[in-house]
Amino acid sequence: MAVGTLDGRPVAVTGADDRGVRVWDAVTGRRIGEALDGIACSARALTTGVVEGRGIVLVGSHDGTAWRADLGTGRPLGPPLRGHTDGVSAVALGTMAGRAVAVTGSRYATVRVWDAVTGEPIGEGPVFPDEVGAVAVTPDGRPAVAYGTELAVLVPLGPRTPCGQAEVEEVTVSASRDRPLSSEM
Repeated sequence: MAVGTLDGRPVAVTGADDRGVRVWDAVTGRRIGEALDGIACSARALTTGVVEGRGIVLVGSHDGTAWRADLGTGRPLGPPLRGHTDGVSAVALGTMAGRAVAVTGSRYATVRVWDAVTGEPIGEGPVFPDEVGAVAVTPDGRPAVAYGTELAVLVPLGPRTPCGQAEVEEVTVSASRDRPLSSEM
């Protein structure tokens, strides 16, 4: 489930194995329109955001694809994003170096960054040692990835460049019940 706004009202977006991604009025609980049109996937992860003034939903699928759709019309914004070999288990929308991006993570431990407008991949994503459970974009524009019981924040080496055009250094921050928060480089 994801939450957002549509025409000034709060909405919830849900996905199911029946390939139905649906938008609901978060106040009344009533469904808005039909299932999002043309999204041929079973949703595993959902997020909403605003890209170029348009509300969109990003859907991660069990088949290794992710879909971008207009939140108001339900129409897909281009073909699916392909680049994972297993189900997309985590999705995020954000801004990196002034560019709207979609970030996807998979059960097969891969992370990909995409141009949120065109759907084109941005560079090659890193591979992690365990399933990716969550992705985010930090307020300062860096991708953050939760994998297994760890968290990595990717930072560019050298001057700030658009994601995918610079090498990255992995900084791991981890915590558990038995171990306080620590940082390793």
